[in-house]
Amino acid sequence: MIKSNSIGKAWLLAVKQVFSSGAEVFDDDVKLKEVCPLVLEITNFASTDQILSTHANKEMIETLRHTFLKLDNSKLGWSYGKRIFDFYGTNQLEEVVSKLEKKPETKGATITLIDPRVDFDSNHMPCVVSIDFKIRSGKLNCFCFFRSQDIFKKLPGDSLALFELMQLVTSKVKTDLGSLTLVIASAHIYESDFQKAKELIQNVKD
Repeated sequence: MIKSNSIGKAWLLAVKQVFSSGAEVFDDDVKLKEVCPLVLEITNFASTDQILSTHANKEMIETLRHTFLKLDNSKLGWSYGKRIFDFYGTNQLEEVVSKLEKKPETKGATITLIDPRVDFDSNHMPCVVSIDFKIRSGKLNCFCFFRSQDIFKKLPGDSLALFELMQLVTSKVKTDLGSLTLVIASAHIYESDFQKAKELIQNVKD
């Protein structure tokens, strides 16, 4: 498990691990490096993150924020927000808050993002499968399961959007922020990003 006190450091360590020890595999005819699985725990969300501000793709971060927090499709062509806030009429975030308010120790404050009615016949199976919230020792912890994540492009934006969801929940249930854990079944970097990943590793000291 990678443990880090910032999203930027977690991103750097994840890129290092996948780039140095990932297996070379192909998605159709596209080469990538992959670690199966990769687990990261992020324990601090500073308002300033030098690694992200200097090296992360700001447009992708904003696109992923839109994907998680808005009901309409982002530039990526889909919306997690639609399923989080209006999944066939159910606001799953409100349901999570309600469960945590009624029973803070609940193990069932979980959002699902898979819809088997449409996803198995779709060209895009959601990369994020579920988002789980648990209050332990007076802090709200979030656990997110990814079937797949392009960690070079998307780990920063995914993590920041999940942090915003954590903030929404803590504002309702009046708890402190805990940690964010990402469980990624396929953590990968595409060949088209190999050079940029090398440059990130070379230019940033962890």
